[in-house]
Amino acid sequence: MNKRTVLAILLIFAVFFLSNKFLNPKPEATKGNEGNAKTQEVAVVSALDAAKAQATVPTQMKSPKNAKLNDNIVLQNEKIKLVFSNRGGLLVAAYLKDYSKDLDGKIPLNLLADKALSISFDQEYYLDYIFAYKLGGNTLTFFGDNFQKVFTIGEGYTADFTLNVAGKKFNYYQVSMDQGIAETEEYNGDKDNNYGAAAYVDNSLESETLSSFDDETEVLQGDATFVALYSKYFALGVRKLGFENVAKTEFFAIENNPSVSFLVQENKDKFSHNYRLYFGPILNKDLVTMGGGFEKISDKTWSYLNWLSKFFVKILNYIYKVVPNYGVAIILFAILIKLLMYPLTHKMFESTQKMQKIQPMIAEVQKKYKNDKVRLNTELRKVYKEQGVNPLGGCLPLVLQIPIFIALYPALKYSIALRQQPFFGWIQDLAAPDPYYILPVLMGVFMFVQQKLTMASAGDKSKMTDQQKAMQSSQKMMMYGMPIFLVFIFRDFPSGLVLYWTVFNLLSTVQQYFIKKKFDLK
Repeated sequence: MNKRTVLAILLIFAVFFLSNKFLNPKPEATKGNEGNAKTQEVAVVSALDAAKAQATVPTQMKSPKNAKLNDNIVLQNEKIKLVFSNRGGLLVAAYLKDYSKDLDGKIPLNLLADKALSISFDQEYYLDYIFAYKLGGNTLTFFGDNFQKVFTIGEGYTADFTLNVAGKKFNYYQVSMDQGIAETEEYNGDKDNNYGAAAYVDNSLESETLSSFDDETEVLQGDATFVALYSKYFALGVRKLGFENVAKTEFFAIENNPSVSFLVQENKDKFSHNYRLYFGPILNKDLVTMGGGFEKISDKTWSYLNWLSKFFVKILNYIYKVVPNYGVAIILFAILIKLLMYPLTHKMFESTQKMQKIQPMIAEVQKKYKNDKVRLNTELRKVYKEQGVNPLGGCLPLVLQIPIFIALYPALKYSIALRQQPFFGWIQDLAAPDPYYILPVLMGVFMFVQQKLTMASAGDKSKMTDQQKAMQSSQKMMMYGMPIFLVFIFRDFPSGLVLYWTVFNLLSTVQQYFIKKKFDLK
């Protein structure tokens, strides 16, 4: 098997089989907020001061008797609608007004798999406790024995939460995102790698996908700034503000849904702790409103390639503004990337063709000096020099393309801009797989043609060395096997991602055809 074949196989495995490792890494430790997050944090604190002014901590708290059950207590703004129940003082639903679950827009998108945001004190959960409550303006207050839960809705996808305790000393309390984040897509393939939990603990972001969860609870010791649950396109988050009592964070799974919780140690009989909540899309401009580095949960690749991945998304969105069809925008984007990579791919293809053209000369040298390895290498270097061929000329361009492929993968796979966006005909959702596998098959066909154009002609096997026969055999295996293998892999990928690879392969095939014609190889 020649070096080019080996590198091609390594590239395939790097992009696909190792995608979980490369595209969903644990980000490097970061410190505090970045960019305009500090400005956002000022707004957070101001909103919480307003909430505290409406719900000050009394000396003693008692829930009025005979409180009536209400499962439809609503706080809402222009972006979200939060529905609460005074049974347990829980959040029942979190609807996103700008998104829907179905293509027709008839099914509201609720981010909660079940009731969430429970508070337990020393393992007492109050799940069946009927709270008295007060709803006024943008603030909802639940009154319990010795504590209050105060929710104040803000702007965008955020809300504030304040826990007031007075009159009783607890060892600790726990804030839990109980039943996980809902399945928001009609097609939810690869859930194990798209869903997960994240926590910012001791200035380092820890993230685990559902595939890495086991039957036991994973405990992260240390002071946690925020916890989050995420799906492919959306996130739920809880960020603490103004105190440092979080002793540990727990990751666990309930019925194949990721869940996460804070555990807070506080042994005073009177305190007030503030949090900010997030219910929204995984978009940097929205995530940053949480502050505290919350936007880092959107990172899907190596930290040093995140900027490139986000740059590709910006280019794609810019093209969409000019041509308001994301399918067409992806085609134009593929052409643009192909033009940018043209010098690299052209050099790689030309080097391959030059190597094929001098194969008879190489075979003659190998046959003549097969028993003298030192002389064989010397004569081969002489042939390469006389013919102006670099045997590694096709390898370096291939290696340089790998970071681009790795950055492109999450840019297209996880882009919420492609969600429920039609192309034409049978492609009505570029974020969902092709229902008839037409694009994956076309991609495989173009790859097969490209491989066939790359292969050298069969020639006379009687004149070939054993090494050349083995090389030809491995090339045939690649030509027939790899396209079939990739069709199988790509069949479950978002059709927008497959569309990109199909167009890119078509352009590469055309490029290879003209290079082969230039060298007049048959």
